[in-house]
Amino acid sequence: MIRPRPLSAVSCWLVSALSTLALWGFQPPRPEDRVLPDFDLRDTQPGKAATSSAALAALGRLGAQQGVNLTARFNPLNGAVSVLSAKEGFLTGPSSDPPEQIAWQFLAGNRDLFGLSAGDLNNLLKVREFSSWNETITHLTFEQAVEGIRVFQGELRVHLNSAGQIVWITSNAFASGSVGKPLLAPEQAIGLAVASVRPELKFQPQPLSGPQGADQATQFDRGPLDSDIAVRLMLFPMSQGLRLAWEVYLEPAGYPQAYYLLVDAADGRLLHRFNIYQYAQGAGTVLQSHPDQLRLPDKHAAGSEPSGPDDPPSGCPPLANFVGRSLTLPFLDAATVLYDAGRLAGNNLHAWRRATGTEGALGELIDDVWRFDYSFDSADAAETHLFFSSNFVHDFFYDLGFDEAAGNFQEDNFERGGLGSDSLNAKARAPGRNNANFSTPRDGLRPSMNIYLWDGRGCWQQDVDGDGRLDIDGDYDLDITIHEYHHGVTHRLNTTFSGNEAGAMGEGGGDFFAYSINNDTDLGEYARPPIGIRRINAKTYADWVCCAVHNNGQIWANTLWEQRERFREDEVGGSPEAGIQMVHQLYIDGLKLSPARPTMLEMRDAMLLADLLRSPMPEAPGGSANYCRMWQEYAERGMGVNAMDTKQTGSTRVVADFDVPEACAAP
Repeated sequence: MIRPRPLSAVSCWLVSALSTLALWGFQPPRPEDRVLPDFDLRDTQPGKAATSSAALAALGRLGAQQGVNLTARFNPLNGAVSVLSAKEGFLTGPSSDPPEQIAWQFLAGNRDLFGLSAGDLNNLLKVREFSSWNETITHLTFEQAVEGIRVFQGELRVHLNSAGQIVWITSNAFASGSVGKPLLAPEQAIGLAVASVRPELKFQPQPLSGPQGADQATQFDRGPLDSDIAVRLMLFPMSQGLRLAWEVYLEPAGYPQAYYLLVDAADGRLLHRFNIYQYAQGAGTVLQSHPDQLRLPDKHAAGSEPSGPDDPPSGCPPLANFVGRSLTLPFLDAATVLYDAGRLAGNNLHAWRRATGTEGALGELIDDVWRFDYSFDSADAAETHLFFSSNFVHDFFYDLGFDEAAGNFQEDNFERGGLGSDSLNAKARAPGRNNANFSTPRDGLRPSMNIYLWDGRGCWQQDVDGDGRLDIDGDYDLDITIHEYHHGVTHRLNTTFSGNEAGAMGEGGGDFFAYSINNDTDLGEYARPPIGIRRINAKTYADWVCCAVHNNGQIWANTLWEQRERFREDEVGGSPEAGIQMVHQLYIDGLKLSPARPTMLEMRDAMLLADLLRSPMPEAPGGSANYCRMWQEYAERGMGVNAMDTKQTGSTRVVADFDVPEACAAP
């Protein structure tokens, strides 16, 4: 609920609809940086397919067979079931068979639900099976390929409980046909892709390796780009069926950006473009004054002098919270957090100076302890704090189930599942300004986080890089680190996390975790003093405007914050802290359950299911003690039972609704 917040010794709970973009001159990537928006041709073609009659008939049969009421959502491209669950019960009975066998038996007997033939089922390959340390749910992911060529985001996911019952299925698989042959050569596809990203570049790509396999995977020389060009065939789902396309990976020089583009292999149309860098605005030797919570960094620098009108609210120099702390002992797997080489590198991340490959702080070995003690305004200190804060965020999300099996970022996974050799490259004072970003390749490849300097404002400003401009160092702002790391979490827990609403949730979810961890609803007030760049406000789903991910992200952050406050005030789990922890947990669980290209309403439903699985109460409405509590807060923010998302409207608009289920009291 939108309720007034009391003044706190930690923060002042502000509710404002004002745009701080205008107030504080926030600078996203500039036009001259030439960062291109994500693009999906399907978003330009409004409308949706009629619900499949075969799927409806199969739903009826399954419901009668299991004796349960089924809830289904339908794919707007083919009318088949995209999300399936049982309102009160399970999709299958208990079984002691292996999870994969249970899943195959269900799919074979109910393929009409998903619009698939027996041959289509044979084109599904299990690529992932895991259960995180803190849950009893087993998650299976099947990937679709036709004649050896992958279907773009063609994943079908099955989720089972410890009794072997299927509780939730999401599908983005499609009926297949003959693949055919590409009419365009890969070099032509590269030319068209480059023309859409950097039209002034004219070069003839030279093959380095390949083609290999049915998808004709080929590596080409980078030419004037920053990395070599990877090309392969892929099938792109459209309402007319699967289109053969070339997937092209391009990384232009300059401001960090790298794109996967799909070019129609017949007519050369641009079908899809996705930038793997997620840009965000946020705000953060070490800054740590919580002796009882040694993993948790301070939100940012705090001073012993009072703040002025344009200063951060935590006071001005001299520093009051820059203290010596262990860089290893507070963290999980402490013996591996820092390697014995005198650099800020360990199992979870490697902190670099400006760019990957450029080492920064060099420790001093004193009494068998590597010491990284530097003055606050130095690059060494910034790197040390970024190393400390990033390890904290790694552990924070690990505790919620973003562990090795779930695809987290570690060099060594200790035989706990997932792929290793993918620790985080964290770059302090990276080339750029007033921003930050995070790129997330697939499990087993290292992600990158770039933290920038910001234009100086207030009492902490100083020229730290010697270029004549006053700076504020974003490496000291925990808001930034949390927000950026969250991008990596979302894209590993749901590898098909894309689309307008998913983009907004990526931003809003990062904001929410920064708000919640720091117990402060202003975002980035160190980098943009005194009140930051965003905050909890009055926006609801009714304020959705296509396709502004940061503005729409505020809707999602607001919704999650209201859930947090409701659970905190009601002391769900026995205490305010337990209530907050539960909302964090339900969000991470929901990401694991979410379908391809998830919407806010699909995440709503995934979190409701996650709560049912964690906190069952058969006698309560919806089978959970939190069912009405959650619905009331969703409805308060316009995501009530009759709301419609972009998939349901078949357009870029949504429909807000403020109603709760009949079993629940109105908020």
